[in-house]
Amino acid sequence: MPVYFDIQPDLNLIIYVCLGTVNAVEFYRAADAATFDARLTDDMKIIIDLFSAQLDAFPSDLPLALRKKKQMDQEGRKLGQTAVITKSSGLKFMADALKLMSSQSPVTIDVFHNIQDALIWLGLLDIKEEAIQFLTDFKRESMEMVV
Repeated sequence: MPVYFDIQPDLNLIIYVCLGTVNAVEFYRAADAATFDARLTDDMKIIIDLFSAQLDAFPSDLPLALRKKKQMDQEGRKLGQTAVITKSSGLKFMADALKLMSSQSPVTIDVFHNIQDALIWLGLLDIKEEAIQFLTDFKRESMEMVV
């Protein structure tokens, strides 16, 4: 199913909206496409919205995530703080495993059950309303593309 992204340079924020059932390969395909977007800069804050999706991910997908991170490091690109918002409690364990496995090239990722906690962790409270509006508008547009 679809993974959409949008970038708001003024907010230093990239948002991924996942809909339906999404697997790791589909997500990284969208992430790769985002790297070609001229608006993307290093260390942008990232929000991955999985509220309307079922992530079809398994511990066996963690090496793919580590390879993608290593590739970014080799290309000199820096991955910003990544907040995943989801209803799933199991995804927290995968994020923790990813952090433990990426000791040579640390990954800054955490999982939240609401956007407010994600924005606090990302240090975006000063632009909270703008960030929520950006996410809400883009999610609505993404859902309209699916229909």
